[in-house]
Amino acid sequence: MIKQHICTAINNEHASLVFDEDYQQWQLTLLTLATEDDLENNNQLENVGDIIDQIVLPVNFCPYCGEKLQNNSKQPATYVYHDFSHW
Repeated sequence: MIKQHICTAINNEHASLVFDEDYQQWQLTLLTLATEDDLENNNQLENVGDIIDQIVLPVNFCPYCGEKLQNNSKQPATYVYHDFSHW
């Protein structure tokens, strides 16, 4: 079962806070989606709405409302960045 933090303060449809069962931590995921301008400037992108990049950050508090999120992780905090704008 996916545990997600539902927050009325999150006004970005490309942001989500989800609990990762494998790492036992809350993760903030942010996406950047391609616009018409991006398509004109980058021939690797094909469609409006394609994912340009994604970052996943471990968090202890919701950055939108400040609520403390319960983490059980003993692992050091690391982030993941994916750049899909080129091959």
